[in-house]
Amino acid sequence: MERDGALLNDISLYVSAQGCVLLDERWGAENVCDPFSRVYIVRRGEGFLRAGDKRIPLCGGNVYFIPAGLTFSYGCSNLEKIYFHVNVNMGESELFAGAGRIGVLPFAEEKYALLERALSAPQGAEQLYVKSVLYGEISRFAKELTDGNVHRYGEIVRAALKVIRGKPRVDFRTNDLARMLFVSESKLRKTFRRETGVPIRRYIEDQALARAKAMLAEGSMSIDEIGEELGFCDRFHFTRRFSAAFGIPPAAYRSAVSYDFSGKADERK
Repeated sequence: MERDGALLNDISLYVSAQGCVLLDERWGAENVCDPFSRVYIVRRGEGFLRAGDKRIPLCGGNVYFIPAGLTFSYGCSNLEKIYFHVNVNMGESELFAGAGRIGVLPFAEEKYALLERALSAPQGAEQLYVKSVLYGEISRFAKELTDGNVHRYGEIVRAALKVIRGKPRVDFRTNDLARMLFVSESKLRKTFRRETGVPIRRYIEDQALARAKAMLAEGSMSIDEIGEELGFCDRFHFTRRFSAAFGIPPAAYRSAVSYDFSGKADERK
């Protein structure tokens, strides 16, 4: 049976952060809710994830998936893991929106070692391997967490997501977005929160801060340039907002989490 590539081209994976990390008891937070999904592949150690009244142990030999929009808490005594922050979209719809729970699946130790080596290499072939592994794990979680059903946003929310993700800026005003979409600001706010579960103002800020993390890790722009690009009025404003969101200033985050995988980084959030 022949098919065109329209459906495959409708699926996109955006990775905003990745790393191989060693963690201790300083790693932890309560009631986190992100606009991106998290993938944790654990080699060894002891930790936990908690969503609602369910507490899930973090332990070696497993891969964990925390869907975008889920409120959860986490912590550990010690942990070695690979992590990814991702958005998985079909068109402008988030594949895992509304999944409502954390997924856990087994992950082989030998596969972890291959993935760790590939993450440390800048060559295209190794990075393609990393992405193929990531796609494979996400497809497994899609079957477990979504029952094959994609949460489809309405036209207003799809259009809003396209604009916000296209150029995330913390100073992007919802009344300007409403005018662009030819709807009232009140309707945009109510519709967005009803369909995504997140206030639109928070989503705009979270997207800008998530993009800041990726830009800091990439290392091609100065902190002042990143702040300006993302709509922060000055370096102090950027540092204050980033520190409040992630518990670490931008400069310290850049030092702690980089794409030089010769050492071990620390994923603070």
